[in-house]
Amino acid sequence: MGRNFLEKREEKAKTNRDTSREYDRSRSSVVLMEIIISLFLFMIVGSVCIQLFVQSYRMNKESVILERSSMLISSAADQLILNQGDLEKVSQYYKDYVLGHDILCIYFDGNFNICNFSSSYAYELEITVDNMDSKLRDINMIMYDHENNNIYEMKLEVAVYDN
Repeated sequence: MGRNFLEKREEKAKTNRDTSREYDRSRSSVVLMEIIISLFLFMIVGSVCIQLFVQSYRMNKESVILERSSMLISSAADQLILNQGDLEKVSQYYKDYVLGHDILCIYFDGNFNICNFSSSYAYELEITVDNMDSKLRDINMIMYDHENNNIYEMKLEVAVYDN
């Protein structure tokens, strides 16, 4: 009887150890699945954050270009109003330009510094004047990028007064 009792006890302990090992194996596989799911979710959130940062950078760059273009066109508009739409007088304020009968082109580099046409320019400000012989001149100012995409445009009417 004592021997049977000891054998049963050893058998029960062996069964408990086997059950414990199976529990440990199933528990470790659940932990492994949790880690895989966590890494997957981390990758998804990370990719979304990176896309948001890239989009934010692009939007910031576009807004800087638009702001500087509008500032340059407003400055040119002030000069045109002051000089009654005379392109020759306005061109004196710029060191490099291309001047035609009714058109003035000013070229800028990537930092919006004036550069000449022969160098590689990033932006072009084109000022055209209609009705040169009239008392009311229609002026159109457009800022283009190097691919000829319209960035900013302003239309203006300037009255010409006789002295």
